[in-house]
Amino acid sequence: MALRDAFSQITEQLNEIILEMAPAEVRAELKPAPAVDVLLYFPEELRQLLEVKVTPEAYIVKPRYYLGSENFAKVAAIVKEHKGSYVSAGRDSHFRLPKEG
Repeated sequence: MALRDAFSQITEQLNEIILEMAPAEVRAELKPAPAVDVLLYFPEELRQLLEVKVTPEAYIVKPRYYLGSENFAKVAAIVKEHKGSYVSAGRDSHFRLPKEG
């Protein structure tokens, strides 16, 4: 798990460096996809547990597997900070973050 965290951190840093070095017209094309932006709301240890799907109206954040009460509370608090909510729907339960704009 530590190796995975280190690799993820290095990848993020390299992407930031590449973005900073790119000309302005290229930067717009290199920006992360919206789903990636949404994942950046969460700390690394939670990001690994979540997946994001994009719909026309919202970002749907679903756990990859059972979060447990502590991680669920952390995710719910972050979602709430970003004007999102939890949708209880059995196996289809998810967090919903509205798209801004």
